[in-house]
Amino acid sequence: MALLPGFTRRNTLASLWLASGLVIVLGQAAIAHNVQVGQDVAATFHIEPNHNPKAGSETLAWFALTRAGGQQIPLHDCACELRVFSEPFQPGDFAILEPSLIATDSEGYEAIPGAKITFPKPGRYRLELAGKAKDGFSFRPFTFSYAVTVIGGTPAAMPVDAKSITSPVAQIPEAADNDPNQESLLFGISVLFGFGIASALMLKPRQ
Repeated sequence: MALLPGFTRRNTLASLWLASGLVIVLGQAAIAHNVQVGQDVAATFHIEPNHNPKAGSETLAWFALTRAGGQQIPLHDCACELRVFSEPFQPGDFAILEPSLIATDSEGYEAIPGAKITFPKPGRYRLELAGKAKDGFSFRPFTFSYAVTVIGGTPAAMPVDAKSITSPVAQIPEAADNDPNQESLLFGISVLFGFGIASALMLKPRQ
């Protein structure tokens, strides 16, 4: 590989490593929010945590609305409504949730539409935000749709019944009571076996 003037191989590799790290960081920042543009309104969508909501846990979703020129649209200027559908979605399906919108401050945005959502189970959902100007003319009506994948939550710890737990000590079979007659019988057999081996060795003819 040709090196730039004044650069050693080590410096070149270090520069490439730094550049690749910046690309990864910038790429993550770019996908951290979902931006959609309508006729004269743009919406930046984000849902906690980092677009990976968990089933059964309350999560915050917010929508930063801006009109042409970059002027923000606060919730009190927008007649907005949010609906949540389960996937696969078909036109005409009923929403499974219709969260109330609240004025939310986040990442430099103030009083933007936000909602606290608890997804019932893991899977794919569709969030649909529709709105129009309360004064009837500041901006055109809009509808934005966002796909959300909900991951499984942490299952609650199940109570443990102390009676159902079997002690490891109890699982070890107790030693049987020693029977004196059995011990005597085993001892006698051992003696006879040893005596037989000794006799066989003594009677073995010498070569």
